[in-house]
Amino acid sequence: MKTALIGGGQGCRAVLELFLQGRLDILDMEILAVVDINPIAPGMILAGEHGWLTLSSISDALVLEGLECVIELTGSQAVLEQIYRQLPPGVRVMDHVMARVFWDLEKISIKQGAQLEEKAILEKKLALEHAELREIMDTIPDMVIVLDREMRIERINRR
Repeated sequence: MKTALIGGGQGCRAVLELFLQGRLDILDMEILAVVDINPIAPGMILAGEHGWLTLSSISDALVLEGLECVIELTGSQAVLEQIYRQLPPGVRVMDHVMARVFWDLEKISIKQGAQLEEKAILEKKLALEHAELREIMDTIPDMVIVLDREMRIERINRR
């Protein structure tokens, strides 16, 4: 989805960082341009560092070849209205309220990463405890058999 980001502030920078980290890959998004009247806005600087087109005019962004989506990150109703007035047919708009989905995706990603890390730790701990139990059972000089409720052998020591 060929996209222009309108508003080069902190929100834009955060979206660009998510994009650069690959956390927005699921959206199959291609950034065509970042627009802000302030050339030293955080998102504008990051965009320039990574070779994305930076513009000072919304009008210039809305005529970019292949543009499919505009993400408005300014929070300004006047900017949003200007976008809608000049919007080419077929181009979708995501306003700053809907753009929260990016941060929601990031939170989900972080939470899933933490859960996967916790699961790996628990699996490792369980494997160590299983090995300890096996070692303890194998050092018992008598024969030990552990049965399940159906009287099937679950464990047996070396004896």
